Amino acid sequence: MRAVVVEIKFGHAILLQDDGTVVKRKNKNYTIGDVIYMEENKTFTKGKISAIVAIAAMFVMMIGGGVWAYATPYYYVSLDVNPSVLMEVNRFENVIGMEAVNEDAEKVLEGVDLKNQNIEDAISNAVEKISENGYFDGEGGNILISSSSKNSKKSEKLSKKLMEITQKQVTDGHIKAEIESKTLGYEMVREAKKLGITPGKYNIITNLLGEEVGDNANESIKDLMKRYISLKGEDDIDDEDDIDDEDDIDDEDDIDDEDKLEEARERAEEKAEREREKAEEARERAEEKAEREREKAEEARERAEEKAEREREKADKAKERAEEKAEREREKTDKAKERAEEDEEDEYED
Repeated sequence: MRAVVVEIKFGHAILLQDDGTVVKRKNKNYTIGDVIYMEENKTFTKGKISAIVAIAAMFVMMIGGGVWAYATPYYYVSLDVNPSVLMEVNRFENVIGMEAVNEDAEKVLEGVDLKNQNIEDAISNAVEKISENGYFDGEGGNILISSSSKNSKKSEKLSKKLMEITQKQVTDGHIKAEIESKTLGYEMVREAKKLGITPGKYNIITNLLGEEVGDNANESIKDLMKRYISLKGEDDIDDEDDIDDEDDIDDEDDIDDEDKLEEARERAEEKAEREREKAEEARERAEEKAEREREKAEEARERAEEKAEREREKADKAKERAEEKAEREREKTDKAKERAEEDEEDEYED
């Protein structure tokens, strides 16, 4: 069973397993977001299961913030060629959800699980599978990578990084493809999901082509971009003002407000995390103190038992000596009695 490292504290790693359970393991140089493989659990008795549930509940209470952060989408990243894939990505940039948006994507990614992969690896693996299925053969194709987050600055940074990594993959692999990356507003993600397409394709159809979503949702990115170029002219494709026009964000003030709210929320989470860490440290100190007290009490008990044992040994030795003395006295008495009897017999014979 796979497990993902969601938190590291005090020499231990907190792991979220595929089945949703939380376990604690000694940290072996793990980092948050690492995927490790766990041995399947053995059969447990009812009593053991109850104990495990109780321990898991305790861990969830202790690290709820870390698990929540791992399991909550922070980015939405879409990959469009004609196979279209939408991925939910957490703040650690690991994929926590994947949706093949069209039939082409379902066929290409059948049996492929991108969950718990770093988004860079997930994009690379998806591009590789699409290439293996011939989507870049002949005249080649277009790759559109779109990212969205409530924090637009971080979204832009992620888009840039994914484009650079994909460009290197395309160049090194001699793949015939042109790459575009986009940063989209959060509202666009919601609208695209309602229509069953990716945010990247939704942006091209509604913003660049000015069309409503319909049969054009089945067109490849290459065909959509060809139509856009024919409408606007090839030079317009390089005009960042046209390409990056995002109707879902009304103005820069809205973006700034969203960024400020997101930063305030992150500061609140960081503060809450520090408070949890302090509480955990205080709990551990209390446990260590209680352990020392238990050790002292155990040592005192052992000393008392040793003293009692020595007293018992002394009493046993004294008892043995008394019994030996009594035995000697009995032997003396018996001998004296025998001599007296012998004297009586001698006098009778005389």
